[in-house]
Amino acid sequence: MRTSSVFSSRRWSRGCHERARRARSPGAPGPRGAPPGPRPGGGRADRRGRRRADPPAGGAAGRRAARGHHLLLLHPGGAAGGGPAPARRGDGQGTGQARRGAGRRRRQPRRPGRGAARLPHRPPPGTGRRRPVLRRRAAPRAAPAGAALVRRAGARPVRPHRPRLRARGGRVHRRRGQPRHAARQAARRRRPHPRARRADAQPGHGKQGRPTVNAPDSAPLTLSPRRRWAALAVLSASLLVVVMDMTILNVALPGLTADLAPSASQQLWIVDIYSLVLAGLLVAMSALADRWGRKLLLLAGFAVFGGASLVVLIADTPGLVIAVRALLGMGGAMIMPTTLSMIRAVFPDPAERATALGVWAATSSLGAAVGPIIGGFLLEHFSWRAAFLVNVPLMAAALIAGLLLLPESRDPAPGRWDAAATVVSIAGMVALVWAIKRFAKDGLSAPPAWAALLAAAALLTWFVLRCLRRPDPLLDVRLFRRAPLTAGSVAALASMFAMGALLLLVAQWLQLVEGHSPLQAGVHLLPMAAGAGVASLVAPPLAMRIGARTVLAGGLGVAGFGFLAMWAVPGTLGYPVVALALTLLGAGAGSLAIASAIIMSGTPQAKAGNAAAIEETSYDLGSVLGVAILGSAASAVYRAHLDIEHIPAHGLDDAQVAAAQESVGAALDIASRTGSEELAARAGEAFTDSLAQTGLAGGLAMLAAAAVVFFLVPRDLDLSAQQHH
Repeated sequence: MRTSSVFSSRRWSRGCHERARRARSPGAPGPRGAPPGPRPGGGRADRRGRRRADPPAGGAAGRRAARGHHLLLLHPGGAAGGGPAPARRGDGQGTGQARRGAGRRRRQPRRPGRGAARLPHRPPPGTGRRRPVLRRRAAPRAAPAGAALVRRAGARPVRPHRPRLRARGGRVHRRRGQPRHAARQAARRRRPHPRARRADAQPGHGKQGRPTVNAPDSAPLTLSPRRRWAALAVLSASLLVVVMDMTILNVALPGLTADLAPSASQQLWIVDIYSLVLAGLLVAMSALADRWGRKLLLLAGFAVFGGASLVVLIADTPGLVIAVRALLGMGGAMIMPTTLSMIRAVFPDPAERATALGVWAATSSLGAAVGPIIGGFLLEHFSWRAAFLVNVPLMAAALIAGLLLLPESRDPAPGRWDAAATVVSIAGMVALVWAIKRFAKDGLSAPPAWAALLAAAALLTWFVLRCLRRPDPLLDVRLFRRAPLTAGSVAALASMFAMGALLLLVAQWLQLVEGHSPLQAGVHLLPMAAGAGVASLVAPPLAMRIGARTVLAGGLGVAGFGFLAMWAVPGTLGYPVVALALTLLGAGAGSLAIASAIIMSGTPQAKAGNAAAIEETSYDLGSVLGVAILGSAASAVYRAHLDIEHIPAHGLDDAQVAAAQESVGAALDIASRTGSEELAARAGEAFTDSLAQTGLAGGLAMLAAAAVVFFLVPRDLDLSAQQHH
C-alpha cells in the first residue's frame, strides 16, 4: 500500500508539472468552459498588471478577485511606478527568461508541489476565468520609500523603522509593557560619567577652557613646547622636595633628639612613619588621581605637604612630630605617582617623553644627594625645625605654578571605587614595610615581625585576587602581563635596593669614621648625583641608537660593578674608591629613565596612574628592602669584626659593651666618654669592613637584576614607536 501511494503521488506530481507548463505556454487552450482562441494578455504577468490598473468590481466576483489583488504590493519598478511588474515565482521567468528591470535572476531548483509548480484551482464550469492562485507569504522585504509605499486592503501601511528619540534632558521614555525599573536602568547605563559630562562640554577643554586629557584614544594633548617643558619643571621640582625630605631627616635627627628627648621607640616611629604611610597610600592615591583628576590630586598634595611642614612650628612633643611626618607621607603619596602619570599625559611623543622621564629620574637622584647638603647647611645656622620649614615656600611656588601650567588628566571610565580593596591594600603594605623594618632591627627571631609578615602576605594575596576578579580593579595587576612593565619594575626595585642602602651606610661612614660634618658629608656624596644626572640625560638618546634593553641592563651592570669595586679593593677602603663606586652607581641609576619610559610608554593613558603606582611602589619597596636587608647584613658584619675582648676594658660594663656592638655611633660615643681610642679605631675598622662586604652583596643583587631585565625586555623594543593602541 505504501509503494502504490508513493507511485501515485509521483504520477500526480508529474501531471501537475505538465499542466502548469501547458498553462504557462502562450497560445495554450484555456480552462474547461472558457471560450476558444488565444488568451488575452499573453501571460500571467500582464493579467496581474491589468488587475493592478483596474481594481476588481463589486459583488461576489469582485470579492473573489480581490483575494489576490490585495496581496500585491507596489514596488519602485512596478506597473504603477512606470515600469514592468517584478518577477515572481510562477510568472514564467523561472525558466531562464530575463527579468524585467532587475537583471537576471539565478535559476533555482523547483520542488514539486510548491510555488509556481502548484496546480491552479479549476474554475467552476461556465465561467471564463480562473480563480487567483494562493501563494505562500513571501519573505519580508525592505520597505519601499516615498510614493511607492501604499496601503494594503484592510491592513496598516508599512512604516520604516525609526530610532527612538530622547526627550529633553536625555530622558528615555518607557516602552509600553516595559517595567519602570528596567527603564531606569537603561537610562542609567546611557548616562555618562558626571566628570566626563563636565569635561566633554567642549571637546578637548575643561570647565574653564583649559586643555584636558579625558580619553586614551583621543587626539593628543596640544600644548606648546614651552608650556610642556615648564610643566615638567613644576613636576620635577615637586618631586625634588619630596625626595629631599626623605634624606634630610637623617641629618636633623640628632638635633631633634637633643631638643625633644624622644624614647627609642618614638625615634623609630619618627623615622619609619613617613615610609609606612607613603607605601600604604601609593595605590589608593594613584587610583584617586585616575578618577578625580591628576592635576587636582597633585595640587592637593602640594597643599597637604606644605601645610604639614608648617605645623612643625607648634610641634613640641615627639607625638606631634610623628603626626607631622605621617601627614608628610600622605602628601608625598599624593605627589609622587601623580608626577609620573602627568608626564605620560603631557608628553604624547615617545621621544620627548623619554627625555622628560630622564630629567625626572635625574631630579630624583639629585634630591637624594642634595638633601643631606641642604640639611647640614640649615642645621649649622638654624634649629632642626628649619629642615621642615624649607618645604613651605617651595610647595607654595609649586602650587601657584601648577594652577597656571599643568593640564587636567583623568581616566574616562574609572569604574566604581573599591573601598574594601583600598583598606586592604593600605593595611597589607603597612604590615609588609613594618615587618621588614622589625626584621632589620630585631633580627630573624622576632615573633611580631613574622606575624606582621604573614598578615601582609594574606592581605596582599586577597587584594590581588580581588583585583583579578573585578572588571574595574583598584590596581590593574594584569599590567604585569606586559614583560617590559615587569622589567622596568624590577629595575626600579633593584636600583633603589642598592642606592638607598649605600647612601645610608656611606653617609654614616663619612660622618662617624672619616669625621666629616653633615655639610661636608653631603658634598662628598655629590659624585653619585653627578653620575645620575649625566646618565639620565644621555640614556634616552642612547637607547634610540643601540636599544632600550642594552641601555637598561647595561646600566644595572655598571651599578653592580660600582658595588663590587668597594669589595675588591685591596687594603683599607678610602674615599677615592668610595667616590668611584658612587659615580658608577649614579651612572647605573641614571638608566632608570629608560625603565620609566618602558613602563609608561607601553601603558594605556587611562591606566597611567596604575603604572605610576606600580613604579613608585617598586621604588619605595626597593628603598625599604635595601635598608633592611643590606643594613642588617652590614650590622651583622660589624658585630662579627668588632673584637672587644682584646680591648682594655677601661671600666666598660656589660651594657656599654652591648651598645658598642649594636652600632658604630654608640661605640664612638662610649669611646669619647671613656677615652678609649682603641675602641674608636676598632669600631671604625669594623664598620669599614661591613661597608665593603655590603658592596659584595649589593653588586651581586644588581648583576642578577641586570640579567632578569635583559631576559624580559624584547630585543627590538623601540621607545620612539611605543604608543598605545
